[in-house]
Amino acid sequence: FSVDSEFYVNDAGGQFQRLGESVLARIKELEGEEVEFPEDGYPGEYLIDIAKEIIEKGEIENAGRYAVERLHSMQMKTLERFRVKFDNVIKESEIRASHFPEQVRKILEDKGLIYEEEGAIFFKSTQFGDEKDRVLIRRTGEPTYFFFDLAYHLHKHSRGYDLLIDIWGPDHHGYIKRMEAGLEALGIDDEKFKVLIIQQVNIIKGGERVRMSKRKGEFYTMDELLDEVGVDAARFFFLMRTVSAHLDFDLDLAKTIGSENPVYYVQYSHARIESLLDFAGEKGLTYKNGDYRKLTMPEERSLMRKILYFPDILEAVSRTLEPHLLVRYLLEISELYHNYYQKIRIVTDDKDLSEARLLLSYAVKSVVKNGLNLIGVTAPERM
Repeated sequence: FSVDSEFYVNDAGGQFQRLGESVLARIKELEGEEVEFPEDGYPGEYLIDIAKEIIEKGEIENAGRYAVERLHSMQMKTLERFRVKFDNVIKESEIRASHFPEQVRKILEDKGLIYEEEGAIFFKSTQFGDEKDRVLIRRTGEPTYFFFDLAYHLHKHSRGYDLLIDIWGPDHHGYIKRMEAGLEALGIDDEKFKVLIIQQVNIIKGGERVRMSKRKGEFYTMDELLDEVGVDAARFFFLMRTVSAHLDFDLDLAKTIGSENPVYYVQYSHARIESLLDFAGEKGLTYKNGDYRKLTMPEERSLMRKILYFPDILEAVSRTLEPHLLVRYLLEISELYHNYYQKIRIVTDDKDLSEARLLLSYAVKSVVKNGLNLIGVTAPERM
C-alpha cells in the first residue's frame, strides 16, 4: 500500500481561542496581576514557560498564535524522537481560508440537504442515519467544528486517496455517525472512511496508577515516558494491545532486563541468533549451506510453519489495521525459538545438520528483524 500520514493541527476556533486566553492569563500573572483563569482554559504549567518566551520576544499581541505554533513545534520534536514521521501537516486555519468550506455548503445546498431554523443552518443528517440533524453554522454566524471537519475531509478526498483513516480519542466516539452522514451526503463512499478510536493509556509505576488530572493540567508526558523506558519499549508496549482496548503501561516491566519484559524477550531472540551465527562462523559453519530437509524435529517443524505464516500476518495487519497482531506473532516466534535453543543443540559434530539448524535460525532472525523494523523497534545484535 502507498500510505501518506497527516497531522491535522487545530489552530483555529474555540480551542484556539481558549488557548490564547489561557496564555494571556499566564502573561498577566507573570506581570504581577491577579487574574481569574479562563473557564475551560488550559491550566498546565507548560504555558508558563511559553508565556515567558512571549514576554521576552514581545509577542503579546500575537500570544495565541505564538502559543499554538510553539506547542506544535514541541509536539513534532517529541514525535520525531518517538520515530513517528508525518508526510503532511494541514492546519485548520488553512482549511478555513480555502474554498472547501464553501464547496461543502454548495454541495449540500444543491442536494437540498440544509435548512435554516432559529437563525442557525442545519444539515439534514437524519436522512443518513444520524440521530438528529447537525448544526453547520450557529445563529451567531460562526461555523461549527463539524462544518470545517467536512471541509477538511473533502480536501483529503480531492487528493485522490482510496481510503481516509482518522485516528481519534475515546471522547469522540459519538462523532463518527455524523461524519459518516456528512461524507455520504458529499458523495464520498462510506467504504472510503474509517475511524480508529484510540483508548486511554494508564501509566503504572510501582504497581500503582500515576495520577493525572486534565482539569488541573497534571499529566505524564511522552517525553517523560521516553526518558524513563526508551523508544523501543514505548513503541512495543503501545502496540501490544488492539487500539480499541485500554492499556496499562507498566513502567517497571518496560525497564526490566529479562524474559518477562516482552520487548527484551523479542530483541534477545535476534541478538541470541546473531551471536550463534558468529560462533558457528568461527567453526567454519554457515547457514548458506543449510538444507531444510534435514530438519525433522517437531520443534523445527513448528518454527518453519511459523516462519511461513509471516506474510499472512502482514496481510492481516494491513487489512484490519491492527498492528498488535504482528507484535503477538513476534512474541510467539521468539518463544518458539528460545525453547528450541534451550532444548536442541544447534552446533554439533554433524556439519550438515548444524548448517540446516543455522539456516532455520537465520530465517527466524530475518523474520524478527523485519517484524521489529515494521513497528519501528531496533533489532540489536548484542544484548
